[in-house]
Amino acid sequence: MAGVTTAARAGWGIIASSEAMNPKTQGGYLNNDNSPYGSFTISSIPTTNWRDLEICFLKGNQNSWTDSWYFWWNNNSGLSNSSYWYRGHSTGTSYGYNSQSSSYMYPSSYSNYGHFCRIYVANYSSNTNNKAWWSQASYMNGVATSYGTLEFNSGVLNTADPITSFHTSDSWNSGSSSYQWWQIVGRGVKQ
Repeated sequence: MAGVTTAARAGWGIIASSEAMNPKTQGGYLNNDNSPYGSFTISSIPTTNWRDLEICFLKGNQNSWTDSWYFWWNNNSGLSNSSYWYRGHSTGTSYGYNSQSSSYMYPSSYSNYGHFCRIYVANYSSNTNNKAWWSQASYMNGVATSYGTLEFNSGVLNTADPITSFHTSDSWNSGSSSYQWWQIVGRGVKQ
């Protein structure tokens, strides 16, 4: 089969290489802030290129105990229901859970202990569908509770509008900019 290329023998036709043929990336950096203070808002989230949204942040407060921490979407505190589950905190190896008509997780960290949270929002950029979201979080308070804490949270955003802002808060509103940060990443190419 002299003179016949592998592509021709395999029936692939003409093989050309171009940038347009390369696989599309499945994620891309959107924005970050390495020193937000207190309760903070991520605003102007772009919705043009990505289907899903990943929000990672470190949150805390400078008070002496934990609190519930709330998640708002599109400047609307009542946009989502949610449920949470945690193990650790003051319960040791036991767990706590709850379901509610708003978006929040319990407990949050305090003092200089960073509380890491990762939230994934499916179809955040869609203008037709409700959006499912879920989160994972963990922290180690040590001094007050003596237990590391692992948390999970999930809910549904009851809106067809794209998600363009995210807000997290607690009643202390005293998180130090030295111990808080956030980053958002787009996931999945928008079709």
